[in-house]
Amino acid sequence: ASIELHPLNIYPNPSNDIVNVAFDNKNQTKYLMRMFNVTGQEVMRIENITDSKFVIENENLSSGYYTIELSGDKIFRGKIVLK
Repeated sequence: ASIELHPLNIYPNPSNDIVNVAFDNKNQTKYLMRMFNVTGQEVMRIENITDSKFVIENENLSSGYYTIELSGDKIFRGKIVLK
């Protein structure tokens, strides 16, 4: 069975520092956020996200493309460009 991926609303995109992430989480289920660089290495992790919106603060990530994945009841995935 294939896993259905749901889109994330990521803005601003591209971003310099603060990244807002919004997704459909009406039931306030716990989600795990993982962020990966282009080589697939995990560069950030936030656990127990229960809101449908949260903020990522880019403190020490280098410029480039990243994938943000939320896993819980569903799988959400989106891409972000950091300047």
